[in-house]
Amino acid sequence: MSYQLKILTTALFSVAVLHKILSRLQWLSLILLFVGVAVVQLQPTQVVNPATSSMQQVYKCFINIYIYIYIYIYIFIYLYILYYTGWFKNDT
Repeated sequence: MSYQLKILTTALFSVAVLHKILSRLQWLSLILLFVGVAVVQLQPTQVVNPATSSMQQVYKCFINIYIYIYIYIYIFIYLYILYYTGWFKNDT
């Protein structure tokens, strides 16, 4: 699940921050990916710990996933900018 959300968030950040242009087919693919992840997440899950509610577990899961995704995307954008500004070019 986190991998699919990472793809979606990376695409959205690429459009917003790097001004990339996506085709209609790519947007449709991202929307279908998001709907698929949402459908899987809405299916009933087993409660492992009866002391905590399932909604609390879902919120904790989403918060952890989004923290991971944002860190990943900021690193990706930083390395992308460094690469295209010439920091990684070989001088030999």
